[in-house]
Amino acid sequence: QAGVTDKIQTQLLDITATATTAQQQEHYEPLPDCEVLVAADVLYNPKLCWHVMERIVEARRRNPNCLVLLSDSQRFISDFDVVLSNKLMQLQDEQQQQQQQHQHAMEG
Repeated sequence: QAGVTDKIQTQLLDITATATTAQQQEHYEPLPDCEVLVAADVLYNPKLCWHVMERIVEARRRNPNCLVLLSDSQRFISDFDVVLSNKLMQLQDEQQQQQQQHQHAMEG
C-alpha cells in the first residue's frame, strides 16, 4: 500500500518559542529539519507575525532550499510580505558572504 505516512511527518510546535529573547531561550524549540514549512492562518497580530517570520528565516537558514507555504488569508498585517522578503534577502546575502569567505579561506 503506497501512502504518504512514510514520506510526510508533522509536528506540533510552539511558534513563539524562538531564541530571540532571554526569556524565550529557556523554552526554545528549534525547528526540526524540514524540506517544507507550512504556516497556515497564523498571522493574526503583529506579535505572531514576527514569530512566524523568525521561524521562516530559521528554516531557510538551516535549509536554503526549504519550501515555505504561507497562508495569509485575512491580510491582517499589510506589510508582512515586504518585511519577510527583506529578511530573506538579508539571509541570502549573509549566506553568500559566508560562502565567499569559505572559498577564500580554502584558496588561500
